[in-house]
Amino acid sequence: MKTKIAISLVYLAFAFGSTPPVELPSTVIVLAVSDKFSSEVTAVENNLEMLGLPYRTTHNFADIAHAPMVILAGTLTNVAPAPADREMLYRYVELGGLLVATHVQGDQYFPLFGLAGFAFSQKNASLRFEDSSADPALRYIHRPEEREIVLGDPKRYHEFSWTTEYETARAAVLGKFANGKAAFVRNYYGRGTSYSLGLSFSDSTLRLAIGQSFEAEPEWANVFAPSGDVLRMLLRAIYESNVHPFLLVHTIPDGLDGGLLLSHDIDARESYPNSVKFADLEQRYGVTSTFFATTKYFTDETDSGYYIPANADYLRQLHARGFDVGSHTVSHLKTFNRFPVGDPGVTFATYRPAVAPTVFGEIQVSKELLDRDVPGQHTIAFRAGELAHPMQLIAALETAGYLVDSTRAAGNTLTNCAYRPLREAHLGSPVSGMIEIPVTLDDSMGYLTPTTVDKAVAQWTAIVAANAENNNITTLLVHPTDVTYKLTAEQRLLEAYRHKPIWIGSVTRYGLFARARAAVRATPYACDDHIEIRLNQPRAKLPHGLTLVMESGPRWDAVSVRDSDGADIPFATIPHADRRMLVLKP
Repeated sequence: MKTKIAISLVYLAFAFGSTPPVELPSTVIVLAVSDKFSSEVTAVENNLEMLGLPYRTTHNFADIAHAPMVILAGTLTNVAPAPADREMLYRYVELGGLLVATHVQGDQYFPLFGLAGFAFSQKNASLRFEDSSADPALRYIHRPEEREIVLGDPKRYHEFSWTTEYETARAAVLGKFANGKAAFVRNYYGRGTSYSLGLSFSDSTLRLAIGQSFEAEPEWANVFAPSGDVLRMLLRAIYESNVHPFLLVHTIPDGLDGGLLLSHDIDARESYPNSVKFADLEQRYGVTSTFFATTKYFTDETDSGYYIPANADYLRQLHARGFDVGSHTVSHLKTFNRFPVGDPGVTFATYRPAVAPTVFGEIQVSKELLDRDVPGQHTIAFRAGELAHPMQLIAALETAGYLVDSTRAAGNTLTNCAYRPLREAHLGSPVSGMIEIPVTLDDSMGYLTPTTVDKAVAQWTAIVAANAENNNITTLLVHPTDVTYKLTAEQRLLEAYRHKPIWIGSVTRYGLFARARAAVRATPYACDDHIEIRLNQPRAKLPHGLTLVMESGPRWDAVSVRDSDGADIPFATIPHADRRMLVLKP
């Protein structure tokens, strides 16, 4: 096994005092099968980045020879890859490699994956995984919503994304489609292991991130909807079970289990003065939130203009107390997703929202007004009214200088992770430098009322716990239209998690953490008497609370961390059963 060879080199280095550091095999290779699978490459990279797994992408099959784990990005057919490349895949696994593929459709690869045949289908609306004890790949799959993931609503759709149904020869079936056909299989070949999934990552994760989920989840909020996250957890479990030492960049600050992100949409006249009451509550618990403010300064058939000097003063109070203020558009119209993009040079002086609304007008003019009226304000976070999402929203937000968006709903994206969205909402679009924070919990549309507080808080508390098990975030949205039962509901949720390993704070602050974290890569090296983890970023650019997750054990006891300039980074250690959380102190 390649990993065992690397471990032997570590022991030799320790025994003989070798000075040259030896890079340990912790980096996943993403192997692009061909150029036509660019969206699949993007999807795999996006998933690994969200998980915090170290990876490197290549088109060269020869690069996989010493990799501890290889993920194929693209469909395997008898036409592609070339015969010589096919032999490299066989040899890689035979010698002890770990291979993960999707859509294996060439019979010349069947022995490698333990298959006897396959069939195409667009009829599969769900996939059920075996019990977590069936294979280490399933170790994080234990809740009912995780064991049976939904790919679409069969009552509304007759066809879904393309799937590959496998007929097995020697492979173990770890997951099945609803019709009983094999969907996820594992095969031992030589000294190595191969896994194959009958779904592409671009269809099962990247497409969901742009809201194309075939309405798999009937509710857009207030649900635990992990279908997209389950496939990422498969990759994480395969990595941790087979790559030694495993090394990840943790998703939550300070080595905590999960995150509760607080936000409020100020989109009614009474919400402006009420917002201070919510800030009072959160400040008593030592946390902050993001207030997304609607700057409606004109009157139309929906409402009068309520962005007036007196209400802007409430925003100044919030900002002065350390709370974040974000944009919630100018008009807060349901039709925002149908607005023309408009002129990026639009200003408050030239914008005519009542007669000629545009995407750029809504995002730039609201930002202009907030930055003008709140001293020290630099608006970088956005959430659209009604969560309406134009096709080119992210590209426009990037152009306007935003860094964090929170317009998608977790019930639509089927993910509870922060992620970098595509610049335009279609496959093939480049990845943005922004961070998307899905909305998970919401008080609107009659969900939270004076009589439903107990039910809502119980459901919210359970969802936070479920997401925390997967080291994911839960974003709360409370509209400050009431300062009685809504305050009570939020207070009870804060009380439930104030003393638990949950990071609590604003959408904006977590978004900036996630954005900086996404750029961090960590590589372990065996030195004379310890393991040295090298980061690709200078110490000054590391976000506060950044945490590395490293496999624990006597082989990896002595550890140091250095930045890209070679400077030593101190850290605090939080021990767990099979890993250590290294909380960096930059």
